[in-house]
Amino acid sequence: MLTSRKPQAEPFQDWVVQVVLTAIRKTGSYSVQSPPQTTQPQLPSEEKAVKVAKAVAEIQNLISDNNPRLAQFLIDHAISDLMPASNSLTGIKLKGVAEIAESLGLPVNLKNRSSLGKFVKKTCEHLSQQEERLVNGQQRNVACYPEDDPEVIDAIKAFFS
Repeated sequence: MLTSRKPQAEPFQDWVVQVVLTAIRKTGSYSVQSPPQTTQPQLPSEEKAVKVAKAVAEIQNLISDNNPRLAQFLIDHAISDLMPASNSLTGIKLKGVAEIAESLGLPVNLKNRSSLGKFVKKTCEHLSQQEERLVNGQQRNVACYPEDDPEVIDAIKAFFS
């Protein structure tokens, strides 16, 4: 059982931890739905940045000892939410294959994300565009694809069939 090292947590932190832990207990995995991209990047409000920083600290306190990969994934997602995506400047809706698969309701988890990316890259590399994203705590170039391209969607579905 996970216990908090801090005497009292903020409501936002409690909510994040509760949602993640409930999903993990029920399904054995947790996936994050990305918010829709906007055409103009917006810097986060100071209030949102402070809440995310507190949530990151809470994730580190509650999860990192028991499941460091999940903790890093959640931290990366929380931080990425604050950073404007590079494709939002052009209006092109690019997503990672795991994000596309999640939007299709497919069972993406920490174990199959990498294999899914490699599988789609073999057949759809000509559609990929490199985008800098936060992965495992480091900025890396990641292959992203048009979210509504039928070839990409077919490749993702083929991986899960």
